[in-house]
Amino acid sequence: MNDRASLWTDAQRRILLNLWCRVARADGFVADAEVDRLSRLFYQLGDDLISADEVLDWLEHGPPEVAELLPAEAAPLFLEHAREIMVADSEVSPLESELVRRLLNTYFQPA
Repeated sequence: MNDRASLWTDAQRRILLNLWCRVARADGFVADAEVDRLSRLFYQLGDDLISADEVLDWLEHGPPEVAELLPAEAAPLFLEHAREIMVADSEVSPLESELVRRLLNTYFQPA
C-alpha cells in the first residue's frame, strides 16, 4: 500500500475500488488495458482488501451497492484514477464521463 492509500480506512479504500470498477464497466465493455490499470490500483491500495475472484466478479456482474459516503478529501484521488481508467482503452465514452460525475455527486460528502 502506498502512502496516499494509507490515508483511508480499509472500508473507504474498498469503496474507491468499487467505484473504479463501475467506471471500467460504464461503456459496457471492460478492456484489457482497464483491467491492467485496475490491477495496479488494487495492488497500490492493498491487495488484501479484495480477492482476485471478487474483482473478476465485480467486473463481470458489477460491484455491490455502496452503503456509506466517502470524505470529500478522497474525491481527487478517485477522479485521478477514474480518468486513468477511462483513457486506458484509448477511448473515453460519454457514458464514462457522465458516470464519473454521478459517482462524485452520489458517493462523496460535500466539500
